[in-house]
Amino acid sequence: MPAITLECPHCNAQLKVKNPNVLGKRVPCPKCGERFVAEEMDDEYDDMDDDYEEEADDEYEDERPARRSRSAAKSGASPERSGKKRGGGGKKGQKKSALPLIVGACILGILLVGGGIVGVMSLAGGSNKIDMTYLPDNTELVVHLKVADVWNAGVMSDVRSNPMVNAGLGFATAMVGDITIKDIESVTLGVGNISQDGQQPNMELAKGIAVVRLSKDLDGEEVVKKFPMLIKAEHGGKSYYKMPGDKLGVWFVDGKTIVFGIQGFDALEKAIDSGGSQSRFARFDMIDPDDQVVFAIAPENPALSKNAFTKAPDPKLEPLIKLMNEFASGMAMGFKLSDGVGLSGSMQCKNSDGANQIKDELERIRTEINQEIDRKGAIGGFAAQTALGKKVIEAIQVSTDGTTVSVKAEITAAQITEMKDSLPKGGGFNPGGGGPPAFVDGGENPPPRNLGNPIANARMAAQMISSKNNLKQIMLAMHNYHDTHGQFPDAYSKSPDGKPLLSWRVHLLPYLDEGNLYKRFKLDEPWDSPNNRPLLSQMPTVFHSPWGGRPRGNKSGYKLITGPGTMFQDGKQARLRDITDGTSNTAAVLEVHVPLEAEWTKPGTDFKYTGPNTHVAGSLHWNGIFLFGLADGSVRGIHHQDTTGAIKQILTQSGGEVIDWNEIRAR
Repeated sequence: MPAITLECPHCNAQLKVKNPNVLGKRVPCPKCGERFVAEEMDDEYDDMDDDYEEEADDEYEDERPARRSRSAAKSGASPERSGKKRGGGGKKGQKKSALPLIVGACILGILLVGGGIVGVMSLAGGSNKIDMTYLPDNTELVVHLKVADVWNAGVMSDVRSNPMVNAGLGFATAMVGDITIKDIESVTLGVGNISQDGQQPNMELAKGIAVVRLSKDLDGEEVVKKFPMLIKAEHGGKSYYKMPGDKLGVWFVDGKTIVFGIQGFDALEKAIDSGGSQSRFARFDMIDPDDQVVFAIAPENPALSKNAFTKAPDPKLEPLIKLMNEFASGMAMGFKLSDGVGLSGSMQCKNSDGANQIKDELERIRTEINQEIDRKGAIGGFAAQTALGKKVIEAIQVSTDGTTVSVKAEITAAQITEMKDSLPKGGGFNPGGGGPPAFVDGGENPPPRNLGNPIANARMAAQMISSKNNLKQIMLAMHNYHDTHGQFPDAYSKSPDGKPLLSWRVHLLPYLDEGNLYKRFKLDEPWDSPNNRPLLSQMPTVFHSPWGGRPRGNKSGYKLITGPGTMFQDGKQARLRDITDGTSNTAAVLEVHVPLEAEWTKPGTDFKYTGPNTHVAGSLHWNGIFLFGLADGSVRGIHHQDTTGAIKQILTQSGGEVIDWNEIRAR
């Protein structure tokens, strides 16, 4: 019987076997070790490497059959047999893969955005060095980001000085601990189950793993305490945590490695079972390990990409799409950031002839784009940007190395500066014009800086003014309450047997001109009793934090500061005479961020101070400040990156700290 010719879609090794029973089965390639579905090659490609013939024939006989659809199982037919490929031929009723669309869009993007915001640097090739430990064994999509390297790149200087970006990062740091963006070495996402059984890719069925690697230790148990919704689970002698909804799980491997399971917990549990034994997938060897941002796709069965399209999204791309349908089996794109920006693109093809044809087509498209620029001159009226884009496009290099097509180019720091200088002044977002003020007190409302939209500027300034006014009203009511009762209200009222009933906000109502609402509460019943719960919808505007322009609901963003050493300690009265640090140096109320807001009548939901390491998750305004209502009735703001320690010092009433507001302001 004549030998059967096979080709590994991962390394393109061609080999012959004598046993026809291997067809339709998943077999290991003796060259690269990757498994693939055995399919007979056409004779025109029969140029196998005889070195693998005998080794392959022996090893393929006992391999398990490939997975089959239910209909195929009933008939006994294999969907992967030669001439019966799902997704091939583009005929009616056959499913198609989205791989070539992704590949085509990315490669076309390299050419079209050349005059825009990114450039390309050379692709190193060779074996990938990206650590893929814990990723699913059927990973087909990889996204890798070297976070600290990207953040520290010279081209990111404007982003680093952007107050809005820093405000968001400050909140994230407050939520997870002392880890900052500079402490995140990398984030690696691997997604599998995309092209299962030859069906059309369905991301809803895809399951993945994201691995976060840090340069400093993070106490996972402390992080978990801040997210009470997490549910502890056990698997293989290891503990991990589930988010409600059965969609996300997290495993703290050690102090510097965190693994997230996406779309269910089975991928996470398999990662636990693996023990980190596999750190490399040969089908992703096209990745450049020096890239700081990587996107790569390589299906387990690259044959699924064949004939995915009958019509290109643009007539100019029809020849390219046709070639990709025929030859593409995977691709990778990567970015390098320094003072300039680079991007590298690589497409893995099924043979060298296909690689050369795709290279020629890409060069034709590049030439056509340049000719169109020459004909039209300035595109959209932007002459300077068009000219710069043409320079970058002309610098793009397309090359082949065997079965790999590479596209590379670069935008230098000088070109980036030229591009920025050519943009219209006075419009858009200009993140590089200086940092936020370190401190804003109750009597100052400087307008937002570095934001080109005057409407947005006015809106954000108004939100901060409104929030400060709310805090002033709350603190004034607090003092009126103290004048009447000889103390500030307790954080919440209790029943005779010590059960929590109603929040302090309810008991403050008579001092906020809300006496009628106060009378509707049954003070001896809990907040969610049949009588009290309907009153949630009647929350006074003063308890509504306007940060972000959110509509008023039934949750408040203003919380008392409670805990040991604070003004509001469980079992103790909060009185002015006990504040030995001074009322102007002691905080009573904090405006918190949206996720920490709570039903305004619910007791026991205030901010809890547990000691010097407590993270203050305040609501960050446009200039990166937290707003506090102080015991003397004033409102002050402190920048979340303040280095004087004032944020922690004002939380306690008798810590003995000396707070120099002038020093805080100067910083």
